[in-house]
Amino acid sequence: MNGEQVDGQSGKPEALRFSVIEIIVRAFRMYKRRPLLFCGIFAAIAGVPIILNTVCCAIFLQQGGFALVTLSMLLELVAYVVAQGVMAKAVQKEAAGEAPRIAECLSEIRGRMGVFLLAVGLVMCICFGPLIVVFLIVFVGAPVTENQALLAGLLISIYVAGVIWGWYSSAKSVFISIIAVIEGRGALNCLKRSWMLTGKSWLRVFGPYVTMVCVAALLASVPIFAIGAFAFSSRAGAAWSWVLPAEFLSLAIRLILDPIPMIFLALMYFTLEGIELQPDPGDRHNPPRRSAA
Repeated sequence: MNGEQVDGQSGKPEALRFSVIEIIVRAFRMYKRRPLLFCGIFAAIAGVPIILNTVCCAIFLQQGGFALVTLSMLLELVAYVVAQGVMAKAVQKEAAGEAPRIAECLSEIRGRMGVFLLAVGLVMCICFGPLIVVFLIVFVGAPVTENQALLAGLLISIYVAGVIWGWYSSAKSVFISIIAVIEGRGALNCLKRSWMLTGKSWLRVFGPYVTMVCVAALLASVPIFAIGAFAFSSRAGAAWSWVLPAEFLSLAIRLILDPIPMIFLALMYFTLEGIELQPDPGDRHNPPRRSAA
């Protein structure tokens, strides 16, 4: 069963023992060996959507173009999901001692875009559908009177529960794009498989992954705050003329850093599938071996 260990009592997959720190170290070492490969894959898939979203947020958000901004954000999200799947294929080949090329990895998504779009739609509905409904009821509905205070408190409590559910279901669905590429499953089966694979290890997978993503985002935002603060404080020409260069510098940092958590997530997937990490993660000639069932 794909190297999974099964609990004899429940019959459900049991999470393999693994060291998160070891996988993080291996992710950095793998990235260090082939930075152009991983950055190239991410740039080829997500570069244009990220630029489009950056431009839309900088120009149209101030003019009330929320629909266009939302559309560009969704496009970036889909691109990020697709990039994660392709990155997993590159990680699989690199871990096996091969020398994957960008074009070769990109060919893996040929004819699979419908699966990616449907999978993203399913995850969005499951994770955020209830949250959006409650949000509209609580914050967009009729004004709350004193007699409705109890009901409003109840709805807000449900809203908080929806936020928690959104994070939890996102963590359980984190492998959908990887499964779509590596296993070639359909959208619904990708979702089911991801929930089964994460099992009780969902926090060990999602926690470090979100932390790495947040650190990358924080580092990418440094140029925006630094250059913006300098421009406005020193009155260096038209302050807004500094925004676009800062945004593109931030984009460059994202293209460099964002592949690292993607590599980590791919390694976590292969680990939960039953592929053991090698004693020396930096030795590409010592490929992973399948653990004993």
